[in-house]
Amino acid sequence: MKGRTVATGLSEFHEYVRQIVKVASWVLPTAAITPIVVSFVDLNPPWPNRIGLTAVTCAAVLFTVIAVFQLLDSRRRRTVNLTVSAALVIGAVLAVVYFVLFAFLVFKPEGSTAFVKGLQCTSDALLLHSAACPWLDDPELRSVAFNEWRLWTAPSIYVARIVLMLVWIAMFIAFATCLGAFVRHQAQLQR
Repeated sequence: MKGRTVATGLSEFHEYVRQIVKVASWVLPTAAITPIVVSFVDLNPPWPNRIGLTAVTCAAVLFTVIAVFQLLDSRRRRTVNLTVSAALVIGAVLAVVYFVLFAFLVFKPEGSTAFVKGLQCTSDALLLHSAACPWLDDPELRSVAFNEWRLWTAPSIYVARIVLMLVWIAMFIAFATCLGAFVRHQAQLQR
């Protein structure tokens, strides 16, 4: 038995990861542009910070790849096609939802970092801007020196931050599912 390697589930997973890296090598040039574009136009959620957001997103993508490997029966073309199609549609819908939420909930004062608006006005903001609450914008923000905590309640700001982050991560999970299912199926076909 010397020199003979025994195939295990883990060795199969390593092969799967190798295949994903291979696919990533031709996807990477395009994907590498994404963070640059995102940083220029500030499309990422303002909370948590970029390092925290990147770490959480990468962890979510990694666990998605592991789950796809473990749970998907990649030998059945119909199952893979449904998975890829559903993941693409869900990812596209989540992208639209994310950008709509971003447009409504994120503000960036000139020369400053971006902040997240809240979903419920404070009692003071309700007295001054009841007709516009909670969808306050630049004029109201200027009146409080861009201090979001004076216009929206803390819980509503935290909820808005978390929703933005979760939709962002879910969008990446959907696209990772699509890529993972594709690679898993193609690797199975090679055997």
